[in-house]
Amino acid sequence: MGRIPKVMQYRNFKDGYNMALIPSGEAIFGTGPDDPYFEESSTDREKPQFKVGIPEFYMGIYCVTNEQYFKFVKETGHRPPEQATEGVPVWKNGGFPKEKARHPVVCVSWDDAKAYCGWAGLSLPTDLQWEKAARGFDGRIYPWGNKWDEKKCRNFNNKGLETTCDVDDYAQGASVFGIFNMSGNVWEWCEDCFVRGGSWHGDSPLPFRCASRLPINPDNRAIWTGFRCVRRCGIVFQKEAVK
Repeated sequence: MGRIPKVMQYRNFKDGYNMALIPSGEAIFGTGPDDPYFEESSTDREKPQFKVGIPEFYMGIYCVTNEQYFKFVKETGHRPPEQATEGVPVWKNGGFPKEKARHPVVCVSWDDAKAYCGWAGLSLPTDLQWEKAARGFDGRIYPWGNKWDEKKCRNFNNKGLETTCDVDDYAQGASVFGIFNMSGNVWEWCEDCFVRGGSWHGDSPLPFRCASRLPINPDNRAIWTGFRCVRRCGIVFQKEAVK
C-alpha cells in the first residue's frame, strides 16, 4: 500500500471511504503561458488562468473501488456497471474479478456516480474542487510538480498488458495533499459533467495535466472513467485574474 502523507483525514462511515482535508485558501486554476501546452487549441477551455478562494473540504484519497461500489449495488439494487459505451466491462453477472477489488470502478455514468454519492452521504467534486486537490496552492502543472514523468502515474506507456491499477499505486505521484492518482489510472467525473485527470488509455502528457478538463456526455460509461467523492462542499469566492 502506498504511503499516505500526514494530512488531516476523515473516514466515511457508510462505505469506509478515506478522505483528506483540502484546506481553505486561494489557489491557481486553468492554463497559463508557463504551461508547455498553452498554445494548443485543446487547452482553450482551460483559459484564462485565474485565482479563486475555496472553503475547506474533504476529498477522497482514492477513487471509489469495485469493492465499495459492490456494496452500494447490493444495498440499493442499482444497476451494476456491466455495460460499456466504450471497451469491454470489468463486471459480469453482478460481480468483478477478485484481483480487481481495489481497482477503481469503471463503466459508470455521471448519474451512476451521483447515485453512489447520494447513498454514501457524499458529493461529486466540483470542477474547481477537483483541480485544487490535484495541484495544491502553487498552480503546479502535474500533481507532483511541473515536469512530466510517466513513471508517476498509470498510463498507456507503463501499463503493460493491464488497464487500471490499484487505487493506492503510484504513491510517488500523489498530490501535495496526499491524494492518489489524480493523474492517470481513470478519468474522474466532476459535478459539472467534466472529466478530469487522464487515464491508463492515454500516452500523451497533455490530458494528465491538472488543468486538463474534458466535457463528455453524462451517459458515457467508458472503461477508463471512474470517480471519487468529496464531503462539505463549499461556495466559491470571487475570482481574481492572474497577473
